[in-house]
Amino acid sequence: MNHVAGKDKPVRFCHFFIPDSGPGGKDGFISGDHRVINIMTPEIGHGGYFEEDRMTEYLSPDGIWTHFLRRPYANLPYSFPNSFSCKEWKPSRIIFRNSIRILTVLILSILALLPYFIWLVILKFIEEK
Repeated sequence: MNHVAGKDKPVRFCHFFIPDSGPGGKDGFISGDHRVINIMTPEIGHGGYFEEDRMTEYLSPDGIWTHFLRRPYANLPYSFPNSFSCKEWKPSRIIFRNSIRILTVLILSILALLPYFIWLVILKFIEEK
């Protein structure tokens, strides 16, 4: 079961940074043979399922996750009337995704080395005094 968060904004951008990923948490997964059951909760965002009250509701004896975990596999596709099939999704062009990944690595490398260079400047300043 893929419980989809309708307001999950970070998932839109994950394929730029994480290879072979996509917006399954926001748009659902494609499955023509009912191997994936997509359930939409439009009002929550990224991580919204893990709030205590929501987890308690979903894992209660009548909750949707309990229902999913206890049903026989053969009955699952027909047990969720509000399930949906998502449309096909294609990632951005590989040149664009790889350019963003390289730029991100460069920026993070500079940020990681910046304290070292600041420390060198401070040491040089102290030595000159």
